[in-house]
Amino acid sequence: DIVGVVRLGSPDDYGERVLPHVLKRFAQSHPSIAVDVTIDQSVNLRRRMDDRALDITLLTNSYKTSAVGAEVLLTEPIVWAGAKGGCAHLREPLPVSLWEEGCAWRAGALEALGREGRNYRIAYMSAHTAGQRAAIMADLAVAPLPKSFLGDEMVSLGAKDGMPDIGTYNLAMVVAP
Repeated sequence: DIVGVVRLGSPDDYGERVLPHVLKRFAQSHPSIAVDVTIDQSVNLRRRMDDRALDITLLTNSYKTSAVGAEVLLTEPIVWAGAKGGCAHLREPLPVSLWEEGCAWRAGALEALGREGRNYRIAYMSAHTAGQRAAIMADLAVAPLPKSFLGDEMVSLGAKDGMPDIGTYNLAMVVAP
């Protein structure tokens, strides 16, 4: 029997969507191991890894960057998410909902808007996926999200809707030595 503590870090979006299933399976297969979970932005999780405050962490990276020593688990398109039947993407300037500085999805979205010369304003800012979803579903703004995060009440907006391509991101895992 293995005993001890595993200190796990995860970005908010994966903490909400993926970790409950993973942690349940881990608890069943390793009942004598306690798991301490930290939910934070990837840049902060990387710092915690460097400070040896975490044993394993998930990180989101833009398609242009990769974390040193990270294993890429998933590469996925980032899309502009809008409310189903919504019109936020038609407003001028474009109202966008974004995460805080340091977010890979934010950087890609702002780069894409700049590349296309699209006028925008940050209408909503939240460091949590639930906040982003609220802004989208209320049709207050559009937001960059991984394609797999779209729910039934959201649609992917593309070139036909006047929205620029954002690119992809990586979900990576770093394990302490």
